[in-house]
Amino acid sequence: QEKIEQSTDVLKAIISPVMNEGEDAMWPPRNPEALILMEKEISNREKEGQLDESFLSEVNAQLRQAKDEVDKPGLQVMLQKVLQLYASNFLRKRSYAYKGGEVVVPEKFLESIIEGMNFTQEIVYIVSIISASDMLSLRKCSS
Repeated sequence: QEKIEQSTDVLKAIISPVMNEGEDAMWPPRNPEALILMEKEISNREKEGQLDESFLSEVNAQLRQAKDEVDKPGLQVMLQKVLQLYASNFLRKRSYAYKGGEVVVPEKFLESIIEGMNFTQEIVYIVSIISASDMLSLRKCSS
């Protein structure tokens, strides 16, 4: 029970930049800095070890509930964004440039481009919606 409450508190802290007192969830947020604040909160919570299976379960439970509540479409999209930010944060830490102890040149090239970019939420969003087949096509073009 305590773990669930902690996960709920973590989720509330992450979405707090886009929530307005006394109003339903609005998406996109009115404050353009809100997404950056959400990403920073996710990064900080991840560093503190608070983004675990319990947290993901809480987000998924809230997402299922939001889908059932037709009058809160902004909340559903907001929770999906939390999952996207979580995934992008996780994927940024992982390198695909090494396989079997050898450097995979196209992957290393893509990672160097991504590392050199100033990640804005728009770029993270675009990357998160690119399909696997699009990525394969991109890799073929770069080799």
